[in-house]
Amino acid sequence: MCVRNITLEWVNKAEEDAAVAERESRVRKRPSPGAVCYHAQQCIEKYLKAVLQEMERQVRPLGFSLGIFSHPHTQPFRVQRVAR
Repeated sequence: MCVRNITLEWVNKAEEDAAVAERESRVRKRPSPGAVCYHAQQCIEKYLKAVLQEMERQVRPLGFSLGIFSHPHTQPFRVQRVAR
């Protein structure tokens, strides 16, 4: 199977984010769980872009929103802060 170069670029970027998330998850002194979550999310998003690219779907390089997958009749998800 032949994989397109642009797909491999997205996979490489995803794997970089996965490596950072994994490395940060092992930090014991002053851990940053937010950074772990951010890089994990970025990893997943880039793998998704790789799949879409391989399927020859248009992928925007920046500002890609998962909102394109939402159903047109659903309300947008809103994040609410929880009081501590």
